[in-house]
Amino acid sequence: LALTFGSVQAQNSIVLDIDHQLGGTDFAFNAETAQDDYMFDLTRLQYYISDIAITHDGGTVTSIDDVWILVNSGGTGEFELGDHAIENVESISFYVGVGPDVNNEDPAAWPPSHPLYPQNPSMHWGWNSGYRFVAIEGYAGPSSADNLFEIHALGNNNYFQTVVEVAASSDAG
Repeated sequence: LALTFGSVQAQNSIVLDIDHQLGGTDFAFNAETAQDDYMFDLTRLQYYISDIAITHDGGTVTSIDDVWILVNSGGTGEFELGDHAIENVESISFYVGVGPDVNNEDPAAWPPSHPLYPQNPSMHWGWNSGYRFVAIEGYAGPSSADNLFEIHALGNNNYFQTVVEVAASSDAG
């Protein structure tokens, strides 16, 4: 994960840049990759990020409120987090998934351009379980990736925080 900056009226435009890796190499769909003596060929990798907080400038924490990101590893990995008075980033924390306060609500209540609106392929499991926090699909096997698999993580018990140490600084704004 990396953060990049741009100047906007004494604040910096914060952009979260995600670079996916699989087996120590750049992630790619439909490319057999060896990992732990197993072969993988992924056809789908999508997940939600929410409740983002950036620790910066000597321990100050800035929360990025009301932002849900649907990461599609086949698309762009850059996400605008808004303009904030941040110069030197120390870490970023976020939750994988959708928080319990929103997870079991009706996805159709969001505007069509919102990441929590119904998606195709679906990222919503149903009223009880809510959203799919992570959807990983593809093929795998011990010698070749020829067995279909699907992993869908969901449920409020699987909502967890991740903290990533980051060394990023504003450069001329």
